[in-house]
Amino acid sequence: MTKATWLMVANSSEARLFERSAPTGELHQLMQWSHPSSREHLVPAHHQHRHSGTQDRAGLAPRETVKHHERQIFSREIAAWLKREIGVAAPSELVVFAAPAFLGHLKSAFATALPQQDVTYRPQNLSGLSRQALDLHWRIPGNF
Repeated sequence: MTKATWLMVANSSEARLFERSAPTGELHQLMQWSHPSSREHLVPAHHQHRHSGTQDRAGLAPRETVKHHERQIFSREIAAWLKREIGVAAPSELVVFAAPAFLGHLKSAFATALPQQDVTYRPQNLSGLSRQALDLHWRIPGNF
């Protein structure tokens, strides 16, 4: 029996996971995540000054924005769910299409949570496509 292939499309505020059980089969959505906090226009974190960026922290200390922090939280949430599910039924491959600004967060979280899983990363935001459009896109050779 062939293992399924999973396809994830994500950006910093939403992600969807699909499965294709057979090479010619249809995509079926397995999971959907939402994290609207990543998109909110929030004030700087309490340790950052609004103008110089150095108040209440050393001038050379790494700067972490609220959005960056929210992206980390969201990517770890997705990775934790995948770790549980892959422990039950691992796919043959996980293909991740994510907005470039979010892809690094996913790579980091997945490297820690899914060290044995074969993951292919693509820096492209396909999260706005419907399941049907993704299914058609996937059938074109070379797209995945």
